[in-house]
Amino acid sequence: MSVVKRLASIAAFALLAAYAVFLVVTAVSPLRFESDGRWFGPPCDFSLRMSEIKCLKTGTDPFDVWHGDVRLKPFRPNFVGTADNLADEEYPREEGYVEFVNAYVPWEYTAMLPLSFLPRRVAWAMYFVFMLACLAVLFEIGRRHGGRIAGACAGAIVGATAILAAWYPAWSNVCIGNFSVVVVAAAALMAVCLDRGRDVLAGICWAVAMLKPQLGLAFAVPLLMRRKFLTCAVAAGTCLFASVPAAAIGHASVLKMILEAPSANTAYFHGCGTMPYALAALIPRETSVLAGLVLGALCCFFMTRSLGRRRDWLVYLMPAAVCAMSWTYASSYGHFAGWFFFLILFAELAKNPKSRFLRILLIPSLLSVSRISLLVQRVAVAFGSRFAASETVGWNVDSFNSMLDLVLAAALCWWLGRNQAESIGAENPSSARTRS
Repeated sequence: MSVVKRLASIAAFALLAAYAVFLVVTAVSPLRFESDGRWFGPPCDFSLRMSEIKCLKTGTDPFDVWHGDVRLKPFRPNFVGTADNLADEEYPREEGYVEFVNAYVPWEYTAMLPLSFLPRRVAWAMYFVFMLACLAVLFEIGRRHGGRIAGACAGAIVGATAILAAWYPAWSNVCIGNFSVVVVAAAALMAVCLDRGRDVLAGICWAVAMLKPQLGLAFAVPLLMRRKFLTCAVAAGTCLFASVPAAAIGHASVLKMILEAPSANTAYFHGCGTMPYALAALIPRETSVLAGLVLGALCCFFMTRSLGRRRDWLVYLMPAAVCAMSWTYASSYGHFAGWFFFLILFAELAKNPKSRFLRILLIPSLLSVSRISLLVQRVAVAFGSRFAASETVGWNVDSFNSMLDLVLAAALCWWLGRNQAESIGAENPSSARTRS
């Protein structure tokens, strides 16, 4: 039996190695040249941050360019639906090179400032290596968690399958240079630090996870429920301190730049957020984002509460990671936060392979992993369906997967909480007999 488990561990490592090669090929593919010799890449999210920092270096706040208060070549606003920008009458295509900008939190500009001094291909290569390092960190944390729950031999399998289960979001992250992989790795490290009682280091990790506030902010719910006020204070202080260099370069106040980011991205919340998108049909669109935040926070609170007083922070942070995908960010690359859910599900399955509930839960989880709704949309587009090709349908497809993940996570939280209560109830009679 040990030989079979060892072979399974080797197969898990081989799958991860093959996946790493696939990601490398994906990362290299954008580094191509157009016919006129101008560089075409790198992916859009990374390129947006680099363009915004470049704008910041001119002493101009990127928000002012995005909002239309300042006209500064070669920069132009990046609105929702960037493909329409080129046909926009107010911003016609300029001759030569164009830099699209949005407005983001200032501490992220500071974090990426060193990369802005490098050629963009070199900067992208360094950032991609960093993303691979984050995946390696997640594998190691998953291996240790799986080993602690289900045994050392099962650890590598659990760690590998948790990453492979999130294959599509990870691939999307590489394609567009998104930061979800970094955010999830930072949140996982925060859980490790909290398990070891290192609240200050956990706060620094949470500050890194706040590079994507629409995902990172959700972790405030479990931290406040467990009264980790020092961790919250350290994270807030780190973000504020890191905002100072960006604000100084852009000749703007820290508070102004922080408050500008939500207003510049509210339109994305309407399109990307499952709950705001659904609530917009029932209440005014202007209040749907706030209502979605409140509803998502309540879901996170009750799911976390159902876990009881668990000591394992990876489990305790899972509801926040899943709820973050639903209340603000249903887009595919943000779904990498589902790594928490898959890690815990696979670890518990390895420990309780005969559990009927977990085996039933695995079936819809695999449907979510396979992105079956996305596959249906792609097939419809291939057959010429304009309706399926629309951006609205695309967001709805992601929203369907997001709500499915939320329901599955709520079911897993209920099972974990009940299982813990049963184990505690089983231990109490024996402990009573021992005391007597």
